[in-house]
Amino acid sequence: MTQLELDLEAGRAGKKRGLDAVEGNNPSFVRQLRAAAKAHSLRHGSVTADDIRRIAAEEGLTPTHKNAWGAIFRGRGWQKVGERASVIATNHAHRNPVWVWQEEV
Repeated sequence: MTQLELDLEAGRAGKKRGLDAVEGNNPSFVRQLRAAAKAHSLRHGSVTADDIRRIAAEEGLTPTHKNAWGAIFRGRGWQKVGERASVIATNHAHRNPVWVWQEEV
C-alpha cells in the first residue's frame, strides 16, 4: 500500500489540464452554452447548471463528454455567489453553485 500524496497545487493543475482537454474537444458546445449562461445571468441576475441543462435540452445540445458541463463556468467574469439544491430529480438535491456574470472592466 502506498501513502496518499496530498498536494493542492498538483490537484488544481490536474483539474485545469482536464478541463482544458474537455473544452478543446467540445468547443462549440462550451462556447454556445457559456454565451447562454452569460445572457441568463445578465437577464435573471444569476445562473446555475440546472438553467444551462434546461437551455441545452431546449436547443438539442449535448457534449461529447459529460465533463464538458464543468467547463462552462470557467474563466474571468464568473463569480460564485452561493449554492442552491438542484431541481433535477436524478441529481438527488445536489447543491449547485449559483453564478453571476460580472462584466469585465
